[in-house]
Amino acid sequence: MDKEESLALYRQGKEAWNAWAEALLQEKPEPAATRRDLQEWNDDAQADFRGVVIADPNFSEFIFPGKVKFQQAVFEGNRKTFDFNTMKGVSRYFSSDYIPSTRFQNAIFHDTVNFQGVVFKGDTDFSHTRFCSKAGFRQAVFNGRASFGELEFDGTADFSSATFSEAVSFQGSIFKKKTRFDQATFHRISAFEDTIYEAKSDFSQTTFQIASFQSAQFHDRAKFRQAVFEGQATFSETKFEHDANFEQASFGDSAKFDKTSFCGRTSFTDAEFKRNSKFLQASFKKEADFRYATFCSLALFTQIAFDSTVDFQESCFEAEARYNRTLFKGDVNFSQTYFQGLARFDETKFEGNHQLSKAIFENNFRGIDVRS
Repeated sequence: MDKEESLALYRQGKEAWNAWAEALLQEKPEPAATRRDLQEWNDDAQADFRGVVIADPNFSEFIFPGKVKFQQAVFEGNRKTFDFNTMKGVSRYFSSDYIPSTRFQNAIFHDTVNFQGVVFKGDTDFSHTRFCSKAGFRQAVFNGRASFGELEFDGTADFSSATFSEAVSFQGSIFKKKTRFDQATFHRISAFEDTIYEAKSDFSQTTFQIASFQSAQFHDRAKFRQAVFEGQATFSETKFEHDANFEQASFGDSAKFDKTSFCGRTSFTDAEFKRNSKFLQASFKKEADFRYATFCSLALFTQIAFDSTVDFQESCFEAEARYNRTLFKGDVNFSQTYFQGLARFDETKFEGNHQLSKAIFENNFRGIDVRS
């Protein structure tokens, strides 16, 4: 249906809409049908709400047999109810009195859904929703709180250049295909705890306020290149099974990587840590690159196991740096590393070359146990 037909049928109510949807589902061609028959059915089954302004919409229990297009739509009014929908086409930060304005919880999108540029003026709830195909939220604007908790994204998820003005939660959600949050902006708390990324994920040039990825699992490459964390960043107990890229990332408040597992190549090249950085009991299975990184406050690299080579060339520690009880199994490059504050290597073990003689120590140097 085109936009006018979609709006006209919507205004007739749920019964009329679902009667149309069920009839189309009964007539859906088999995959082996001709291209022309498939295209005609797809054209008839799609719902088009692009650019429309809907006041107090109610899509509860609507059935969408084909693709759904919401690009540039604006949802206005006190409440938009989309709960328990069947889309056959395409936390803790929320108080108990949280009542969303736009509700898609428990919805199932069987085909592509496109919310590009949509403005969600109130609170939004997509919790427990399943996206069976591509979910597009590029340049979407969320002016209220947003909940995407415990979702399943079977297709690609695109939140690139999206804006979240209030708290948002993706806690417990599963991303099975490529995930994009590059150039997105989070103005408040963003909760990604216990999320699972089974394919590549991209958070490059994303701006966070307070962000938590605690206990998240990245099964493929994870990119946080040039990401800006203005508030506290938590990656404690997070597991990166493939390469992790934090090159030129900026951490404005404390950065927590306690007990984090880095199983692939890890890069913090040219990253900046403006407040305390903690890598307590983290593990690095492959190469770790901290070249040209700047640590403006306390840096804790204690009780870490570096299984491969580590490079701190020309990195700068402006405050105390601790490598206590850390094990370096491979070679470590400290060439031109600048330690302005106290450097502590109590019970540190080097099984390869460390080149500490090429580092610059402006202050005290304590403890080292070199064993080959």
